[in-house]
Amino acid sequence: MKEVITSLDEPASPPWQALQAEGWRLSDRPELLDRHQVWRWLSLEAAWSRGRSQEAVNTSLDHSLTVGVYDPAGRQRGVARCVTDRVAVGFIDDVYVDANHRGKGVGRWLVCGLLQHRLLRGISQFTLVTNDAHAHYAASGFTSLTGLQRWMQWRRDTGSAHTPDPWAPGSMSRSVS
Repeated sequence: MKEVITSLDEPASPPWQALQAEGWRLSDRPELLDRHQVWRWLSLEAAWSRGRSQEAVNTSLDHSLTVGVYDPAGRQRGVARCVTDRVAVGFIDDVYVDANHRGKGVGRWLVCGLLQHRLLRGISQFTLVTNDAHAHYAASGFTSLTGLQRWMQWRRDTGSAHTPDPWAPGSMSRSVS
């Protein structure tokens, strides 16, 4: 594949135009996903999900809107998923492009394709988390969060003495009324 993006600041044309002309395609069809390859990428190569089991990867793919990117021969070269209710919440996760195809517009096409998906068009704000790809996502229109003091998190690995985990082994109740 030829170099598609010459500059992250001002690409000559949207990166997906050249990719489409070369026969690449995006698809949300679950049967096209190479689940074993996605598991290898996420479990063995991606720092954020290292060690994730095949079962966990399959569950995440099944419960998200997942888009794959495929080369002209039909081989999967990337994946991205959106954890969503398809109305108000859109969290982009597990964006991965095969190492041999990075820097050519594939990742930007994948993310932009996911953001423009017909089932997500009603969502006005998407979020994602990245350790080191801020410039990549900024080129697709993402900005740093403002009002971070509004955001909160609860982590299962630290928990809280005041809010016990009802699903933890040995808990009194495993149902929520």
